[in-house]
Amino acid sequence: MPLDHPRNTTRERRLTTFSLRLFVGLVGILSLTGCVSMKPSLPKLPKVLQKPETEVARVDLVERSNEASRYFVTVILKNPNDYPLPLTHASYSLKVAGGMYAGDTVPNATLPANGTVSVQFSAAVPGGGEGAYDTSGSIQIVPPGKIRELMYELGVPIPRVGFSGTGNIVTALKPKKESTKIAGKNNTDKTNDDAKSPSN
Repeated sequence: MPLDHPRNTTRERRLTTFSLRLFVGLVGILSLTGCVSMKPSLPKLPKVLQKPETEVARVDLVERSNEASRYFVTVILKNPNDYPLPLTHASYSLKVAGGMYAGDTVPNATLPANGTVSVQFSAAVPGGGEGAYDTSGSIQIVPPGKIRELMYELGVPIPRVGFSGTGNIVTALKPKKESTKIAGKNNTDKTNDDAKSPSN
């Protein structure tokens, strides 16, 4: 039985190696071509969140005692976006007549798309009274789903809008009126007492 020549064996090994390399190269080229032709669908980026406008409309004195005075701070927000924005938290302060109040609350309101909303914050100031006021604070707004998810992925905190204003207190207290019924009763009782007294 004839034996293979060493040169022929070496040549066959080289051809086999070349064929394998060529096959792997073609598979790689076809794979790259397929990836290029199959363009991935990029996610649709959400619209940019525009900052709502704020304005302190007024501060009303609604209740007063010897210890403190209670006020309502009215803030108007305007939404330039075409989607609603829930208001989830607010922190604020009020200075008036040498006293100060600082606190936070949940507005429980939604700023409508391309609309306005008015929110009120209650503040009890020690002493207080009428005169000039100075108020400031911030309101947390929740963006729509896609923007909120993107902010969460990037580690960006939920946005807040600030407000501030100065002016004079608007007194909403009603002046006390004397009851004519009580006054009339007292007068009637006095007349009856005079009628019952013995005459001289």
